[in-house]
Amino acid sequence: GFTATPNRSDGVGLKEIYQDIIFSRDLKWGIENNYLSAIKCLRVDIDYDLSRVAVRGGDFASDDLDKAVNIEKANKAVAEAYFRYAKPPCLIFCASVNHAENLAKLIPGAAAVKGGEDREQIIQDFKDGKIPCLTNCMVFTEGTDIPNINTVMIARPTKSISLYTQMAGRGLRLYPGKSSTLLIDCVGAVDNVNFCTAPNLIGLDINSVPFNKRNFIQGNLFGLKDIIAKESNCPEAFIKNVEIVNLWAKNNNYDLHGVNYFKHSDGGLTVLDIVDLPPIDSLGRIKYNGELLPAQKAFDLVFEELNNFYQDKKLLWDLKSAKIWGGDPASEKQKEYIVKNYPGFDVSKLNKFDASMILNGKFNSREPVTESQAYTLKINGFNPSDFSKRSAKKLINAIKKMEGACA
Repeated sequence: GFTATPNRSDGVGLKEIYQDIIFSRDLKWGIENNYLSAIKCLRVDIDYDLSRVAVRGGDFASDDLDKAVNIEKANKAVAEAYFRYAKPPCLIFCASVNHAENLAKLIPGAAAVKGGEDREQIIQDFKDGKIPCLTNCMVFTEGTDIPNINTVMIARPTKSISLYTQMAGRGLRLYPGKSSTLLIDCVGAVDNVNFCTAPNLIGLDINSVPFNKRNFIQGNLFGLKDIIAKESNCPEAFIKNVEIVNLWAKNNNYDLHGVNYFKHSDGGLTVLDIVDLPPIDSLGRIKYNGELLPAQKAFDLVFEELNNFYQDKKLLWDLKSAKIWGGDPASEKQKEYIVKNYPGFDVSKLNKFDASMILNGKFNSREPVTESQAYTLKINGFNPSDFSKRSAKKLINAIKKMEGACA
């Protein structure tokens, strides 16, 4: 089979249909190989609240969404963002036809694209530079060829990575004189609702970044990984990790067997210094001990491994056990280490569990493999991208032990 949208909004993976991916080309590959425009990302705070918007079929309910975002203050903020940042021609995605019309009224020269005989003429005028900005609702999500688009604004929040990719992708066609496309995410004023933004295009998760630091996540798309890693490297993010993992597992129907996983910004998961799992692929699989397995099977095997070989560390890897002892005040040694590494962080009310999560985050980061590790992995038949620096070290040490035993 063939698909251009391997990720579904309802979370069901392609494993239900296909057994394997034999060929793939993603957005990252397209940009790096000059088939698509580079992306510069910008986040703009818009005064809307999505906390009461219902979710149906994996995405925001359209009627609720329109009521939340199609309001005067928010529309004026979107228009202001256009005036301040957008480089025409600009395409704005909206939550409804009425939303598109309201935004078009606030932007001089803009036109709302909807049904009717004049649609083709409006699009042609946009291509010819006669119209600086088009607003639309679900008109340009697919089958669109307007290569001169310089700016895409997402004023229609979505939980669907497929829909988000389609919207962002409308501006990625190459065009003479266009060095990059500006992608503007219009984000809400509260942090308790998750939806797609630019980092999701390359599989990055910003949930670990404290809300007050998320506006730092902008710039070149491929530079966001380092920014997210930097802004996630803080006690507040480490403490929140349990909540992030539980919500992620619930949304994807994974049974983690109560294991205290730490989720990293690239989607990888670690358990102390014992287990290091790479991000789940688009078929819902994880590479575990060199074998590509359905994610749930991998989680089952991790739990089995921990039970069989790491009972001495169960108080740390078992979430239920950790929370029993973790309610006590943090030890002086924990607080001393945290203050030393994170000056200014208040440890006066810290408990042992939260302190342990901070230490876990500090010690178990997923740094990329070194050049030397990558070479060793390659000559032994492994793909370096499947490993972090720490998991590569663990495997390479095992290989050396085997070679020493055979010598």
